[in-house]
Amino acid sequence: MKNWLWLLKPYRRYAKKYFVFSLVFFGILVPFLNFCDVIFPEFIISSIDTKSPAVKIIIGIIGFQLIDFLIPAIEDLYNIYFRDVSEALVEANINREIYEFSAKVDYCHLDKSEFYENYTWAIEHTAEQSSKAFSVLTR
Repeated sequence: MKNWLWLLKPYRRYAKKYFVFSLVFFGILVPFLNFCDVIFPEFIISSIDTKSPAVKIIIGIIGFQLIDFLIPAIEDLYNIYFRDVSEALVEANINREIYEFSAKVDYCHLDKSEFYENYTWAIEHTAEQSSKAFSVLTR
């Protein structure tokens, strides 16, 4: 758990809006829209079964179509405006932090192959692991 929280730290530091909006989006909005996706067809079928007025049935159908349209539209807007930009920003900042940290290291360590291997591993994998930790949180 401690490692997972450490991997999420860059998201909280560099992309707070993305972090909060993702929690709200995947924790509240998506389950609510999926709930409505189940309730509206049930409402329409029960309205037809009980011979409700046509206006009530039409309003139910329009509501169902609206919810059916909103789920992918909101998800696309989320991906365009938050996920793509914020993940690139966080990844760039993680790599910048690693570079700054490695620049502070004594020059005597730069010639060692172990230091170079650790540096390349950190550049290649830290941002990826942080992204995986965040995807666990949002899915």
